[in-house]
Amino acid sequence: MQKSYELDPLSLAVIRNFGHVYYLIHRYDDALEMLQRAADLDPNFSYTHFLMGVALVRKEDYDKAIDAFQKERELTGGVNPVVMVPMCAAYFRKGDHQKAEEVLAGIEEILKHEYISPFFLGQLYFALGKSDEGFELFEKAYNERDIYLRFLKAHPIEDEVRADPRFEDLLKRMNLI
Repeated sequence: MQKSYELDPLSLAVIRNFGHVYYLIHRYDDALEMLQRAADLDPNFSYTHFLMGVALVRKEDYDKAIDAFQKERELTGGVNPVVMVPMCAAYFRKGDHQKAEEVLAGIEEILKHEYISPFFLGQLYFALGKSDEGFELFEKAYNERDIYLRFLKAHPIEDEVRADPRFEDLLKRMNLI
């Protein structure tokens, strides 16, 4: 990513993806710096505000995270379950359980007629402190060969469940350890 950035420091995709890599290796300040560069170059560039939001959640800056998720929702037409999942978690962690329940109800409504990756839903249940439900959804993702599981070993949102033997078992079955 560093070499790509050096070769093309104005590429929005390179900058945003560099921010994503920083997020995955838990370097949230570096992630936010890169993502802000992308947003400064083009405030409407897709997925940038989403990534800013998830990095801000990890830094426990929930108000700014929610603002970033709102911006991403505006850019993607308002109803975006991929954005709604971490937004719900941000409200919950912030202590605004009423708003979290409202967002969760919206997600459940979407599930009636749209597919949402069980990987994303599992993350939400982990954030809500419901590990059993989270692992059930990760099992479903595993059985469906969900592409997002490729991030499982590094993804920061699972940090709170890494000590659970079910997490290690899943990593072993995926040949990630």
